[in-house]
Amino acid sequence: MEVKVNNLSAEDLVNFFSTATYGNSGISVWIDEDNKKLAKGECREDKWASVLLNGGFIYVDDFNSAEDDWSLEDDINEAKYGTLPAHWEQHEFDYGNPIVVSYKLTLQGIINALNTPNRVARMTECCNGEGDLYDAYAMLQLIMFDEVIYG
Repeated sequence: MEVKVNNLSAEDLVNFFSTATYGNSGISVWIDEDNKKLAKGECREDKWASVLLNGGFIYVDDFNSAEDDWSLEDDINEAKYGTLPAHWEQHEFDYGNPIVVSYKLTLQGIINALNTPNRVARMTECCNGEGDLYDAYAMLQLIMFDEVIYG
């Protein structure tokens, strides 16, 4: 029987985001102005966890979306999604890429994505220090895209 996730602790979130983002040039995580008031803590991961645990949301910018063959714009044009899913937003930033897709993450959205077969064990490894950057980045992709796109 698969274990279900009902909640994630601040420590779980900090460990996961630390592992997924440290040295990862393919993504950037940020907090918008409205959610900054929820950000508490010393380091960036503490602030992200605080925002999520207090009902806010964070953004993950996917720099690979503008560089790889996979393109959200192509998917939309082919009516694969019809419209952008609620947690996907397009933002144009001057990062040198034509478009960067930002993914809006909430605690409930993360929990919902985890409660799919075989994901709880993978997330547990990412939260308890057994996983590495590649494991955590793959898990983040499963949360954002519902599949691993970037290997």
